[in-house]
Amino acid sequence: MLNQYLFARELGNPVSRQLEMYENNRLWHCLTRDEHTSFQTKELEKGVNCMDIERQQRRFLLSGQANGSVCMWDLEKSTSTDAGQDVDPDEKFLSPTATVTASKDTHTHSLTSLHYYPIDAGMFLTTAFDRRLLVWDTSTLEPAFSTTFAHAPTSISISPMGHHTLVAVASPGPEVRLVDLASGSSVRSLGTGGTASVRWSERDGWLLMAGSTEGEVSIWDVRMARGCLGMLGERRGRVTRGHEGPVNGITFSEDGRYVVTSGRDKKIKVWDLATGADTLIAYPPLHRPHRIFSSNPILTPQITSDPQLLFVPSIDEVIGFDFLRGDVLVKSRAVTQKHTINALIARPNHCELYFGCSGGEIGIMKAPELRLNEDGEEKEENVLNRIYKSLVQEPITFT
Repeated sequence: MLNQYLFARELGNPVSRQLEMYENNRLWHCLTRDEHTSFQTKELEKGVNCMDIERQQRRFLLSGQANGSVCMWDLEKSTSTDAGQDVDPDEKFLSPTATVTASKDTHTHSLTSLHYYPIDAGMFLTTAFDRRLLVWDTSTLEPAFSTTFAHAPTSISISPMGHHTLVAVASPGPEVRLVDLASGSSVRSLGTGGTASVRWSERDGWLLMAGSTEGEVSIWDVRMARGCLGMLGERRGRVTRGHEGPVNGITFSEDGRYVVTSGRDKKIKVWDLATGADTLIAYPPLHRPHRIFSSNPILTPQITSDPQLLFVPSIDEVIGFDFLRGDVLVKSRAVTQKHTINALIARPNHCELYFGCSGGEIGIMKAPELRLNEDGEEKEENVLNRIYKSLVQEPITFT
């Protein structure tokens, strides 16, 4: 199949556009832990709770640690040495470009969530168990302003569409708070009861989903005075709980037709937003720790994978499911020791996943690369580079 796509590309056939889909799809299905790249700093020792990657350059990663610190990493800037020691030349070591330690001016407790502002990487937000929400200036790594809540926030969400500057804040308290970044104040409360996760829609900038600590998922239009449009699973006035326990993950599909929820009951559910009904896709049960803060499932873009894959952490493994069938297509162990994955994120426009675990480690999940060993034989090197070299760099001989 690959040879057919390559030949079609040489002929200028439109079917060659499927080559990108073919290769990206193969890369997603071959995800495994990258053993050649290490993230190094003592700030990671207590554990990594949350991470995010900015969407403009797609190279700067932020990590929030259990000791209250925040680290910034440049994913394109690595070294091949480790404190002057002789190491394998294939090994890469990343050190943080900037670090903010815990203090009374920043956070004093373990972080619970961390997010870049979607349309401007010059700002990011953090929450922690000290009950504070901080808005940071990325260039100076200093808080621009902060606000304190009655309960520790467990999850925050910022609309990816940029229609407004509202930040939804979930907490065990009786309501979801909406904080306006333009004024720095709380402008509205949504009375949902205790919430474990919140998420703005990818298609409708005013539509908000809230997952409660009791297992219910509510739908809100924040422009309306009434606000709540209903509950997922609601039928004829009766509500069926989506999960038996807190809902700690919410993800929208790109087209806005479906929403995926995950809970501490080890279940994944896909809901039809047009009807609010469970699609009854049978996902196998997960093995997940009882974490307090949220971790949203990752859905691969439609343009890079067919079928779409849904990635979730399961204790020390990363599992990829067929989104609309529930079959396990990818399963790879990420953590070697007895630690659990706390955070899992995707790098935009790359077939890569990044995870942070309770053991104080950040790792990369990606397809193996091919390199050359000392004898000049092909070891593992980037597949696309291999294709390019085979077409333009190797001479063609005729006999």
